[in-house]
Amino acid sequence: MSILRERFEAKVDRPDGPDVCHLWTGGISTPGGYGSIGEEVEPGRWRIRRAHRVAWELYVGPIGAMSVLHHCDNPACVRADPDPMISHLFLGTQAQNVADMMKKHRGVSRPGQESGRAKLTWEHARAIRLRHEAGETQIALAREFGLSQPTISALLRGESWREPGVVTRDFRTKISKDQRSEIKKRIAEGSRQVDLAREYGVGQSRISAIVHDYDHRRRGVGGTG
Repeated sequence: MSILRERFEAKVDRPDGPDVCHLWTGGISTPGGYGSIGEEVEPGRWRIRRAHRVAWELYVGPIGAMSVLHHCDNPACVRADPDPMISHLFLGTQAQNVADMMKKHRGVSRPGQESGRAKLTWEHARAIRLRHEAGETQIALAREFGLSQPTISALLRGESWREPGVVTRDFRTKISKDQRSEIKKRIAEGSRQVDLAREYGVGQSRISAIVHDYDHRRRGVGGTG
């Protein structure tokens, strides 16, 4: 098993069930809520890739110039399989990707409970925030409320269901050199990115970037996969 595949599989939650999403539990890129994973392209040089694209390459085959789309419309899902009846992912052109996005109305919604597609109420949103602060995981909350993990993550960051007086994480929080070293050390010792993100008041994707030294690299080096 390759190192990339071993690291990848350690970050996938595969619930029981014939047609359930396989959820990415590693870093989440924003906006969009897609999973992200660092890939070492040469010694000491990393690039951040979208997890669902890596899933396709690991379990199905090359992507080439195609896009990887979701049947399930869950950006955190990485369930790729050679059998199209099982796979939640499929290949398509960029034009098909845009058409699929428009068909599913992604990115077009009104805030919070005013949205006609809303599955939550303000009471639910407040309860999710409180329960997450008490230690419940995003995935557990997503399952209970019938939502995707990226939806829960966006709610916790204040990107959706935002209310006056609700404190959300500040993604501009400065992390010192010593703090970055401490974060890397604790990850190596087994700490979870989500726990460190909560402790340092930043997003989980920020912790992931620090672990791979991506937060101080030029954004133009390497692609997202």
